[in-house]
Amino acid sequence: MAEASEYVRSMAYEVFIRRAFKTDRHNPRYKGDVAFMTNLIDSENGRNNVAHLPSFEKQLAQIKTNITKAIDKFLSPAWRLTHEEKNELLVLKNRLAVAYSTFQVLEIVNVAVELTNKYKG
Repeated sequence: MAEASEYVRSMAYEVFIRRAFKTDRHNPRYKGDVAFMTNLIDSENGRNNVAHLPSFEKQLAQIKTNITKAIDKFLSPAWRLTHEEKNELLVLKNRLAVAYSTFQVLEIVNVAVELTNKYKG
């Protein structure tokens, strides 16, 4: 089970996904619940004792897909981002593509949350 500090760090994932899709945490379509990230952290740290969860690699791929979809959503014309904001999100998307650890993914998500703070609702 994830430690309290890991849970807090993982909240950025939920915030970013929920913000991009303007949804609540209980909408399973966007996989934005903090549990997805805490499960990934547990799996990376060898604390994954739940048999029904996929391997770390599969979980990481799914999380990266979810974040990529959220970035793409922000890049859509509906958000009316500035040119600079779009470029920063594209840089984050490229960094995400080669990320291989939860630390890297969470760094990217934290920057994305900061970048999109003015769009929180």
